[in-house]
Amino acid sequence: MNNTLITMDVAAAVAAAVAAELEKHFVVDATVCLAEAAKALGISEQVMRQLCRERRIRAIKLDKTWRIRVRDLNAYLDARTLEAIA
Repeated sequence: MNNTLITMDVAAAVAAAVAAELEKHFVVDATVCLAEAAKALGISEQVMRQLCRERRIRAIKLDKTWRIRVRDLNAYLDARTLEAIA
């Protein structure tokens, strides 16, 4: 049996390589909870929940909790932004 010890430097390098490989396959976007999204839009949590339920804004439902991607919140705002008249 080979009892080779791995140094901390080697272990750190292996961990970094594994993390880099995983990042190629898994991308997790930043999300906010329903309360944070409602506050950002200046609406009540009840109205925010209704927007999610009616699929008027893209949202993720995890069990009984709603999560909204920051990019989806921005897309919702962009779609409702009126252009200024010059």
